[in-house]
Amino acid sequence: MLSPPKILIGTCALIILVAISAAPSAISDAPPAVCDSDALNVSRTIEVSAGQGNVSDQLVEGEVILTFDDGPNRRRTRAVLDVLDSECVRAAFFLRGDQARRNGKITREIIERRHTLGGHGWAHADLTKLSLPAARADISRGIRGIDRAFRNVDTPPKIGLFRFPFIARNDALSAEVAELGLAEVSVDVDGQDWTGNSAEEIVDIIMTRLEARGRKGIVLLHDPFANSVDATQLLLTRLKAENYAVVEIIPAP
Repeated sequence: MLSPPKILIGTCALIILVAISAAPSAISDAPPAVCDSDALNVSRTIEVSAGQGNVSDQLVEGEVILTFDDGPNRRRTRAVLDVLDSECVRAAFFLRGDQARRNGKITREIIERRHTLGGHGWAHADLTKLSLPAARADISRGIRGIDRAFRNVDTPPKIGLFRFPFIARNDALSAEVAELGLAEVSVDVDGQDWTGNSAEEIVDIIMTRLEARGRKGIVLLHDPFANSVDATQLLLTRLKAENYAVVEIIPAP
């Protein structure tokens, strides 16, 4: 049998490659990984809407919401996602718009792994030091930076949550966030991983503060930091050992 001419093979390959690259992307709808029966898993899901008040008021004793700020970081965020996957738990990631725009692939991967995305401003400015119009513009620009990662996706995710940088807010800013259709998510327990503490110190702070709050609350960590992976792994181990349940939050449709 005669072999097809090399030029024909090359032309066909080029046509296939162009067709693949031109096709719109899609967020994976594959089922989540199956975890061991003793994995933490997600106990329940809370839908949050703009202007509805403090999300943690909906938690009961023994429930925590895991959140991460200031990402994404291509290498460290992915490693944090791997740790969360190992226990089949989901978290909310509040992304800086500039980082999301710069790291579109890992931004999409956060959604592919069934976590929730929220805005965190464009480049982590203290919005209380800006005029209201400037603060509103910063919030909107940050959301657009996240949205850009999904510009070629058939059904992009809804970015319906927001957390203020530095947790610095006032009533006027909260009203702006609600008017933009975003649900404000605060923090109950800060692990202070931004101080350079060890993973053990970070988790001890979190567990002590959770206990002081009646064993419930919204936990803050930061996925881009050097100790993020170790702290996340140790935190999940401690939460499981002390019989906590992980609750996920998603924006209301």
